[in-house]
Parts: sequence; C-alpha cells; structure tokens
Amino acid sequence: MYSEKMMEHFRNPKNMGEIENPDGVGTVGNPICVLPETDIISNPNTISIQNLDVGNKVLSHDGKYHKVIAIHKRKYKGEIITLKNQFGKLSVTPEHHILAAKSFVIKNKDETIDFWCHANDLKIGDSLLYPKKNNKHYFLYLPITQVKTAEYDGYVYNLEIKDAHSYVSKSATLHNCGDLMTIYIKIKDNRLEDVKFKTFGCAAAIATSSMITEMAKGKTIDEALKINRNNVADALDGLPPIKMHCSNLAADALHAAIKDYLSKKGKNEKG
Repeated sequence: MYSEKMMEHFRNPKNMGEIENPDGVGTVGNPICVLPETDIISNPNTISIQNLDVGNKVLSHDGKYHKVIAIHKRKYKGEIITLKNQFGKLSVTPEHHILAAKSFVIKNKDETIDFWCHANDLKIGDSLLYPKKNNKHYFLYLPITQVKTAEYDGYVYNLEIKDAHSYVSKSATLHNCGDLMTIYIKIKDNRLEDVKFKTFGCAAAIATSSMITEMAKGKTIDEALKINRNNVADALDGLPPIKMHCSNLAADALHAAIKDYLSKKGKNEKG
C-alpha cells in the first residue's frame, strides 16, 4: 500500500520542529467528526456526544479523565465509516484519527505499528486500542471484525479535550484533531533558507510534510510556490488515491507559509 520511501519519511521524518522567529507560518487541516448518538466514556456515566456539556470530564488515551473545553456541531453530507469490534460499533467521518495497531509490509516483512490512523485506512484484522483507566502504558487490542461504509446526511459532532486532545467511545480511542500541518519558513535573499514542520496526522501526513520541507529548502519563492501535490506524491514514489489529500495539505501549508511571509513583507515595506 505504501512505498518504502514514504514509510522511511514517516518513521524518520526530516526537518521536524519549529523555526525560532520564522519569516512565515502556514497551518492547514481537515475537520473530523462522529455521529450524534456516539457514546463517550465520561465520569461517572457514559453519555452520547450530543448530550455532553462543556466542563464534563471524559476518558482519554492516557487512561485519565480530562475536561471538555469545547463542543463542535456541524452539518455533514458524505461518507461515514462504521468499525465494529467486540466492544461495539463506531461510526465516523473517513479521516477521523483512531488509535490503532496496523500492519505494513516493509522490505518484504510484516511490521505492526501503533499510531493514530484514519478510519478509512483501517480494515478487518487491524486492532483498535482501548486504554485502561489510570494506566497510560496499557491498552487492550480489539481486532476489527467488520468495516462498512454508508452515505450520511445530518449533524456530526466533535470535542476539544484539555491537555490530552483525545476521547474514548465504547469501542475506540479518538483524537479530537484531523490532519493538522504547520510549515515554518526562513527566507534569505529570496530563497527558503530553512523549512521545518509540525504535523499531527497519519503516516502519509507526516511523510508528505517531511518530503515537502526537503523539496522546498533552497528554492526561490517562485519555485517553491510551484510545488504541487503531484510533485510531493511522485517524490515519495506514489501515494494511494485515498491519501492524495495529504500531499495536497502539505503543498497548501507550504504555500500558506510563503503567503504569510509575503503579506508581512508587504506590510513592513509600506510601514
């Protein structure tokens, strides 16, 4: 599914981190949500996400309860993915991050990695990780027994959780962010002298962020603005179709950082 080059940039990403006093910063991301009837493990009761209130405490991936600091509700029309394991079912938007154990073939060997994975990446046989209360180092591994897709038209919800940024349903552990990429740039003599990134996301999101920093470093502003998602995917020896949006996000984040720099430069010149 993934090329060796993509997995290398995922496992050993280049240029990760922030630039002190960057000349430009660009941040992009995807919204993600669950259905309103999704039961969330709260303290002391299990409550459907549509009935939670700001200030409630919910179980997070670290095995502790954390406060809900915001609740988001939006209209959504599109595909919903339902994952089933021995604890129950979970229905989410395709790019919602779920803590999972997933197998990859790397250099002709099967390798299982625990990480935050898009719902649409998961298949029967992968495992969803479920935390043990008050023990951040222990998880139950719950094999997925069924995966279904269906069209949905209605409201969906998401939470913002203080500190942990995750919440637990009856059957899975979910992050409260979608893919979120931030690119930092330093400009000297009209060239990108340094480029770094911070990304929360799946393997492809991290790999494309790493690759685009390598591609952009040393280029002129005009050259960097011409880097597009196909360039990024080709440099990684290809991406699966469902992951092409990650290369699009990487290009968008780079372009946003450059536009941020040009905007600041224009204001400084006028000032």
